[in-house]
Amino acid sequence: MSAPRGTVLVIGPFAETAGGVVTFQKNLVERSRLKERWRFVRHSNSRPPKEDVTDNHRYGALFNAGPRRFVVGAVVTARNLARLPGVIRRERPDVAQIQSSDLLVFWESAAYLWVCHRMGVPAVVRFGGAFDHFFDGSGSIARRLIRRVLRSPERIVVQSEGWKERFAALTDARRLVVVPNAVPDPPPAPERPARTTGVRALWLATADARRKGLETVLAAAPSLRGVVEVHAYAAGAPVRERVAALGLADVIVCHGVVSRDEMDRAYREADLFLIPSFGEGFPNSMLEAMRHALPVIGAPVGAIPEVIDADGGVLVAADDAAGLARSALRLAGDPGLRAAMGAHNREVVRTRYALDVVFARFDALWADAIAEGRRR
Repeated sequence: MSAPRGTVLVIGPFAETAGGVVTFQKNLVERSRLKERWRFVRHSNSRPPKEDVTDNHRYGALFNAGPRRFVVGAVVTARNLARLPGVIRRERPDVAQIQSSDLLVFWESAAYLWVCHRMGVPAVVRFGGAFDHFFDGSGSIARRLIRRVLRSPERIVVQSEGWKERFAALTDARRLVVVPNAVPDPPPAPERPARTTGVRALWLATADARRKGLETVLAAAPSLRGVVEVHAYAAGAPVRERVAALGLADVIVCHGVVSRDEMDRAYREADLFLIPSFGEGFPNSMLEAMRHALPVIGAPVGAIPEVIDADGGVLVAADDAAGLARSALRLAGDPGLRAAMGAHNREVVRTRYALDVVFARFDALWADAIAEGRRR
């Protein structure tokens, strides 16, 4: 094996639980061919998981789990940040890749970026989440600070052309690079029963159930009774409690957060995938559904409309519960259409979003960031 092109310090969550960002990070350092050309050093900034992530998309959500969880999370975050200089001195990375998003995660990633630059390490910052809602909802002072942070990285990775256009209004477009999410090559397509009742719809909300369309799913559920069974993989007890309180336990089956192997089984056993989100970057869960040959019913937010076309699914406004129900019932009643859409989505993943197809872009990206850092 040839000598590595350099060392990449990968800063972001590496928790044991499943989730889009965690999956991306692990795919990057463990499953892509990049590990043959670059040496990876992980620096996890994972915090203890929250029991209640029903409404997680606001600063006040820091206190959802009570003062003890807040204090523990703050201590872990401070410890992770304090460890970073020692990691840099010991590992001598050529470039850092930092995972960012919105709200607290944005400011945390800004602190990591500041430390990297102070220690002479050029940085690539990769964005996910509902950054547009975050920026638009910030005050004037916070917006100025956000713009200043966005002028700092050598390169910024966004996940779609739409996101590139959005970020170009906030920073120098020349530092923006589009790299979509990626998943492993599709497994053999499962043989699904051609059922028209008991159809299984999959809905995931491991981080923020309301932003992922919880209320829309709950409002649509009565119309699905007896035809579509929604299997909800959502963190914490509140979703289960809402389902029980509304008398929807016969329509929505709550599973909680499960392991990666169990999640793969859920994709294989499902018939269609629901993602009626109010805000998204580039949802990895959607790519996993497509990888497993599932049709998608999603909202036209983030990168979803750039990926899902009429051959692979249906787009419905995030707050349109009636539209979600109609689309789910139409697909439930047409197994042939479900199969055709699923096959189309599987091929899209194979040709456009497989790991080695997408991750090859990081070779030039990291090299450019290193060169840019040397010029500064």
